[in-house]
Amino acid sequence: MPRSPMELARLLIPRLTAELHKGQCGKVGVVGGCLEYTGAPYYAAFTALKTGADLAHVFCAENAGTAIKAYSPELIVHPVVPNSLSSQTDQKAALDPIRPWLSRLTSLVVGPGLGRSESMQIVAGEAIQAARDLCLPLVIDGDGLYYVENKLDSVIGNDRCVLSPNKNEFKRLCKAALQAGLHDCNGSPPEDMVCRMSASDLASALGGVIIVRKGAVDTVSNGEFSVDNSCVGSSRRCGGQGDVLAGALATFLSWAHSSLHEATFASQAERQIAACVGSCCLVKGAARAAYVKNGRSTTTVEIIQELPRTFQQ
Repeated sequence: MPRSPMELARLLIPRLTAELHKGQCGKVGVVGGCLEYTGAPYYAAFTALKTGADLAHVFCAENAGTAIKAYSPELIVHPVVPNSLSSQTDQKAALDPIRPWLSRLTSLVVGPGLGRSESMQIVAGEAIQAARDLCLPLVIDGDGLYYVENKLDSVIGNDRCVLSPNKNEFKRLCKAALQAGLHDCNGSPPEDMVCRMSASDLASALGGVIIVRKGAVDTVSNGEFSVDNSCVGSSRRCGGQGDVLAGALATFLSWAHSSLHEATFASQAERQIAACVGSCCLVKGAARAAYVKNGRSTTTVEIIQELPRTFQQ
């Protein structure tokens, strides 16, 4: 890369001027939220707004909408995913209430609070394919990764797709790629290769998909470029931090594909890698700031509250 990823990430951030109109700094959609998991899509969508997106939509299960609406008036909540799908016709039409909105978005997140019910998983798959058809920047996290593990073809070759697995999700994705013959084992047993595969190996196996492997050191790779993010985060591993990162990724990726940024000299791949590194640094910094203040009692709510101050740094 001609400049460091963090330098590029800063150039992706659009300048705020009186000439901008609503939506130009990002319109993010989140597909997720079931009866059991209503906080995760809220965290992802609200983080997208606090990072700088103008609008955030949540497309959730019918029985999750009231709870998510109650968390914040800032979110546009669509409780349109049926709690169950009774027929093949229902399955094919599952995405119909969401599809008209997708072309208006600048990025899409699939997975926060998705759950593993048949209806939510079917909608996740349809949303992933629709985003690909629209060339829409896509972040897949949480139970969206469960869908991908079982259907790798849904993302192979999609260079606008970001997978953000934690340690265990990364291992399962590697195992799925090895079982599908997408990575050379060099004569070693597949179970041994799972522990040896890097983020770059997995990204290459999936045809240039971007991997954000979360950990004490985050690794971002599309198989060609790889960058480690060693920013210090929180020692408190409260639930929801991955959802915060998914929302930040969605906003930064919106900017990476916008005409407003000042990184016009960089390639799409460089801008996307920079967007991922910038998101990781932002969230790690906010988590660290929250932990310094709250220590053992730190929750994701406090992390989101630190995003504005961390952004200014």
